[in-house]
Amino acid sequence: MRLTALLAVLLAALPAAAQTIPEPEAEISAMTAVVIPVVGNTLGANEVRWKTDLELLNDQRTAVIVTIEMASPFGFVSYTMAPGETLRFPDIVGQVFGSEDALSPLIVRTSGRRSVSIRAFAYGVRGSETFPPHEIAISYHSTYF
Repeated sequence: MRLTALLAVLLAALPAAAQTIPEPEAEISAMTAVVIPVVGNTLGANEVRWKTDLELLNDQRTAVIVTIEMASPFGFVSYTMAPGETLRFPDIVGQVFGSEDALSPLIVRTSGRRSVSIRAFAYGVRGSETFPPHEIAISYHSTYF
């Protein structure tokens, strides 16, 4: 009898206990990170100010969320890009992050298993003279969070 009463109490408590068990976490979605080794807005030799332009192209069939992170000084911005959309950031460090005299790695994170297409260019400006841009080599790799 005692065993039956104990089982009845345990069974009655079971639905209440089941309600307090947390739901399983949502599936962790993939992200792709692209590292641009250095971007900047800084004064160089002969009074040439070096700047970096950034161009992102979502060449995928779906919209993606893109986060651009600057390490020093730390800052980030996020955008949702439609399929086929291109975003251009002239002087990414000065115009987007509001910094002068800064050199920093830049990380572009894209939701999904593929990154958006990324191009970065460094160029110099002295007065009204602009020096030809040079494409910056970037490194693609997948990370999961």
